[in-house]
Amino acid sequence: TIGKMEERQPTPASRTRGVFGPLQTPVVPATICKKHLAAKASSALRWGTGCAVGVLLLAADMWLGLFAQYLAVSPLFLWSVEMCIMVILLMTILYDAVFYINTYFFERKIQLTATQKKLLAVPDTAPGYSTAEHARPVSITPSSSSSSPAVNFYTPLGTPYNSVQGTPFSFGSSSRRSSPARQSPYTFEDGRITDQQSLESFLQSEEERDQQALACSPELSSQSPNWFARHSLDIPSPLRKYHIATRSSPSHSDSHSPLCKDMDSWWSKMGIKRDDLDRWTENCRKWLARTILIPVAREIENVNAILSKNSCPEQIGAVELSVLRHIAKSKVQSAPTLGMIMTYLEVSSKQEYVVQRIRELAEGDYISAFRWNAGGSWKGRDWDQDLPNDSQILMHMLCTYLDSHLPPNPRFPDGRPFSSQYFLKCPDKPEKKKADLCIYQSSLNPPNYKVLIKDGCIEVHKGRYNMFHALVAFLHYIKTKEKSMLGQINLELSGLNILWVVSS
Repeated sequence: TIGKMEERQPTPASRTRGVFGPLQTPVVPATICKKHLAAKASSALRWGTGCAVGVLLLAADMWLGLFAQYLAVSPLFLWSVEMCIMVILLMTILYDAVFYINTYFFERKIQLTATQKKLLAVPDTAPGYSTAEHARPVSITPSSSSSSPAVNFYTPLGTPYNSVQGTPFSFGSSSRRSSPARQSPYTFEDGRITDQQSLESFLQSEEERDQQALACSPELSSQSPNWFARHSLDIPSPLRKYHIATRSSPSHSDSHSPLCKDMDSWWSKMGIKRDDLDRWTENCRKWLARTILIPVAREIENVNAILSKNSCPEQIGAVELSVLRHIAKSKVQSAPTLGMIMTYLEVSSKQEYVVQRIRELAEGDYISAFRWNAGGSWKGRDWDQDLPNDSQILMHMLCTYLDSHLPPNPRFPDGRPFSSQYFLKCPDKPEKKKADLCIYQSSLNPPNYKVLIKDGCIEVHKGRYNMFHALVAFLHYIKTKEKSMLGQINLELSGLNILWVVSS
């Protein structure tokens, strides 16, 4: 089975390398812009020709007065109307002529090689291009009087990102700082990867540069309560690794309740195809990584650095939670986010392992190290059931994240409005659910999740994608049945902006 490598999302500042050569401004967007202007120039030529014909007809009628005789109107009135129309047509002809001449004779030419012209479908006789042996840096700046096509790049979140308008959403930050652009100086013969060895060398080189870009991103101050939003918006997109393109096979439900609906039949009833489910699962992994895992891992490092700077030997991941709670009270001024960080670590008393595993899962933006029914090695030994598995860690972090974004509920004074109302786990029974919709963890090892709804439950397939499919089903139900509302919070773009995960 051939593993597929997901496409890296380009950044506006990134440089293209390969057949097109190293460019300061990409050849492809510049050529597209040039073709767009050429199409507009051709249209201007046609309109100018038509207007010229109209001017000639109006001039002939003004000379002969045929329309005045036919319509039996005052020749002076009709002559005035025709004169106004002629002035408008002459101005249109002048504008079209200036635009056409400027596009074909004064715009800067793009230098393309013969191979580039062939790939970009540029005829050899097309004006505005010149042939060169090697591609050179080009820059196309259309005049302000003409519009050019906007080039939108798509982030791993699946939402359009424009280099001018910035990020499409924000939880607390009004602007987005630009992340370091990735530039790859790695070259191959003729700009191509020709064998397995060159492929492995290229991937290793790019991964090292991505890690350097991730480490060299601007440090964020921990003094702001919006650290979560700021971290989640400043994460560069690292190169992802190969993954075997397999799908989880359906498994028989262990529930004999007639109210439980098999996931396949439920998706079929909702009109959802399997390809949609696979895409939504990928979106879910990206969202968890970029919105929760990476910001938490970064803030752990920031808080540890602050504690060291304040001569505090205790570090997150090296001491118990009870010690951290005491430090959070005494260091509230210097490390105000320590209390919030601790809530993400309460999944287990093995703090050293939990912090280590969060760092491992936060590498990349696809949670490539995720093991649904196990975890990572710890202190030289393989994972065992005395440690939390990755599904438990991720689900706890998701619940904690939503707890911090939902408004307090007086029914649940513990300060966990989502965990108390929309999440239930064994040994509690489904009958104890406190809302018409919730995620139910029916077993710990191996982990298994279901979605409890008002009239029963959605039985999710067991296996490696069980948790992600449960989250997708949970979000899709909210979008289609609850009008995108989770309690009093909108999960669309105007609120938490989570439902893009299950967008069509």
